[in-house]
Amino acid sequence: MFKREKYVKLSSRELAVTSIFVILLVFALVFILGHKSVFTELQISVSIISLILFLFLFIGLYRGLKIKKEHVEAKEWNAVSIEEFFGYIVFITLFCIQDGFY
Repeated sequence: MFKREKYVKLSSRELAVTSIFVILLVFALVFILGHKSVFTELQISVSIISLILFLFLFIGLYRGLKIKKEHVEAKEWNAVSIEEFFGYIVFITLFCIQDGFY
C-alpha cells in the first residue's frame, strides 16, 4: 500500500502567485458580470475573497499545510558595541535636525 502524505506542501512562491491570481480573477468576474454600483460590487468581491480565505485556512488547519523551506543563505552580521550603536543614533538624529526633517 502507498502511504499518503499527511501534509500538503506548497512553496511560498506558488502560494503567492495562486492567491494573487484568485484575487484578480474574483475582482474581474464580479466587475465584468455585475451591473450594480461599485460599492456593492466591492462588497461582493471582498465577501467572496474572505470566503475563499476561510476555506483555505480551514482546509490548511484540518488536513495540514506546510510551506516548503527555501534555502536562503544568511548574511553575516558584525557585532557592534552599544557605544557605537548609540553614536550612530545620535549622528542620524543630529543630521535630521540640521537638515529640517523634524
